[in-house]
Amino acid sequence: MITFRSAILLLWLLNHIIPGVYAIDESTSRRLDDDKSASSRMMSSLGAKMTTPSDPLIRRSNYPEKQPHICLAFLSCCGRTDLLNFTIAGAIRHMEEDEPVFLRYEIAWVDNGSGKDATSAISNSYQIENALILPSNSGLAYGMNLLINNLCKAPYILLLEEDWLYLDEVVAKQTEERKRSIATSIALLESMEKNEVSAFDGREVSGVFLREETYTSFLQWPHENLWETAGNVNIEHELKQLGAEEPSCDGGSNVGSNVESNVESNMVADIDYRIYCSDPSLQKSHIWGSYTNGAGLYKRNSLKRVGRMYGEPGDAFHDRYTEGNYAYRAGLKFCHASIRLTKDVTCNSISNVDCTGAFHHIGGGRGTRPMTAHGSVCEDFGWNFYRTPMYNRYHKFVEASTGTAVKKCSREELKELQDRKFRDKDSERYRREVKESNTEVFQREEKQRDDMRREARLVLQYLDAGRSEALRAQVSWMAGKSEETIRAMATRMIKLADSPHPLAGFWDSHGRIVSNRETAQHD
Repeated sequence: MITFRSAILLLWLLNHIIPGVYAIDESTSRRLDDDKSASSRMMSSLGAKMTTPSDPLIRRSNYPEKQPHICLAFLSCCGRTDLLNFTIAGAIRHMEEDEPVFLRYEIAWVDNGSGKDATSAISNSYQIENALILPSNSGLAYGMNLLINNLCKAPYILLLEEDWLYLDEVVAKQTEERKRSIATSIALLESMEKNEVSAFDGREVSGVFLREETYTSFLQWPHENLWETAGNVNIEHELKQLGAEEPSCDGGSNVGSNVESNVESNMVADIDYRIYCSDPSLQKSHIWGSYTNGAGLYKRNSLKRVGRMYGEPGDAFHDRYTEGNYAYRAGLKFCHASIRLTKDVTCNSISNVDCTGAFHHIGGGRGTRPMTAHGSVCEDFGWNFYRTPMYNRYHKFVEASTGTAVKKCSREELKELQDRKFRDKDSERYRREVKESNTEVFQREEKQRDDMRREARLVLQYLDAGRSEALRAQVSWMAGKSEETIRAMATRMIKLADSPHPLAGFWDSHGRIVSNRETAQHD
C-alpha cells in the first residue's frame, strides 16, 4: 500500500524523470575508474604553471603565496574568458582591498579548451599560482576534480567558476560583514569544529554559501535551521591557527605570509549564521541543500572525502547529472551554512542578496549545460544517486510504485556516454540553443543599459548647467535631495550600465530568463 507521503514523492518523481527509467548494472561500476582518474589528473596537473605577468592589472601584495588559508578556484570553458576576466579581477580586488590583511590566498584556474588567444589574455593579466590550460573541453567534473584535488593547496576553497562576481559598491552596500565575508566564513567553520557544533543530525558543517539561495522554497526545519549566533569569534586568531595543507616548495617570495597585523589584531565579532542540510531521504523532494558549485566556500578535505565528481572523460556517466550527483553525495556527509552580511538582524532571507550574498551570477543567458536532461541517451533522474545506497532503492521504489520495469543502460549507450565527441556535440548544441533563445533578452537588457546611460548623462548635464531645481521639479524622486546626492546617483547609474553586473528583471540567480510576470514586478 502506498502511503500519502510516498504518493507525493512518486508524483514529484514522475514530474522529474523521463518515462522509461534507466539504471546501470552495478557490475559496470568499473566504467568509473577512480585510479585511472587520479592518474590522469596527476599527469594533467604537471602542466599547471605559475603566471608571471610583467604588469598585472591588479598587483597582489604577496605572490606567490606559500601558506594560503584559502584557494580561489576558477573554472572556465567554451570561450567564456570575458566573464572570467571580470570575475577574477573582482575577486583579487576584494581580497586586496576588503578582506583583512592576515587572510592569505592562492589562485588556481583550469580552462576547458577556450583556446590560446582567449586564455593568454588572462595569463598575461593576473598573478595565478596554478594555471592549467587544457587543449579541449574535458568537462565540469574533470575541471572541478583538478581544482579540488590537485591544484589547490589551501585548507579552504572558494568555488567561483568563471561567472560569480563579487558584489561591489555599484550594486551592494559595503558593510563590514560583506567586506570580510571570506575571513568570517573560515573563522566560523573553524570555531564550530573547535566547539563541536554540528547540524541537527550530527552532520558536520563544512561550508558556507556566499550567494543568494532558494533553499527556503523546499527545505523546512530542521533541515533549515533557525538563525544562531557564534559569539565573540576572534577571526584573526582562528585564521592564524591554520596553515597550508601542502606548503609550496617553489622558491618564490613569501613576504608577509607570517607578518603580524597591528592594525587589525584581535578582530572579534559575533557571527550570525543559519545551517542548511539537504534531505537525503528525499522526503522534501530535492537533492540540494548541502552543496553548490557557485560561490561555495568549503573545507577542502571535506570535499575530498566526498570523492571525485563523476563525468570525466572515459566515465560511463551522464555528465548532465554531474553536479546533482555530487551534491547528493555531499549531503550524505555534511551540511553548509549562510551568514548574515549586515548588522540588520531583520535581514533574514537567504534569497535576498543584501542579507547573505557576497557574490552573484553574471553569466545569465550564457549557460554551458542544462539544469535538466532531455534528448540524450540513457537519461534518468537516478544518476543523481549513483554509487550511493539510494541508487537501487530509488529504482525499486519506482518499479513497485509504477509497475514498470526499470530498463538497463545498454553497453552501446554506456559507450556513447563515454564518447567525448558525443558530449562535446551535446554541449555545443545546448549553447547554440541558449544563444538563439536568449538573443531577444540580451537585446532588451542592452537597450536598458543604453537608456540608463542616456538618462544619467542628461541629469549630469542639468546639474553642470546649474539647473538642479528644474530637475527636482520634473522628477518626483529627486525632490528634496541634494545636488550631491543626485550627482552620486546618476554616476552610479552609469557605472551599473557599464558594469558586468546583471540588471534586475532579466535573469534569475541560475542565469535563466525571468518570466514576463517577474519582469513586470521588477519594473
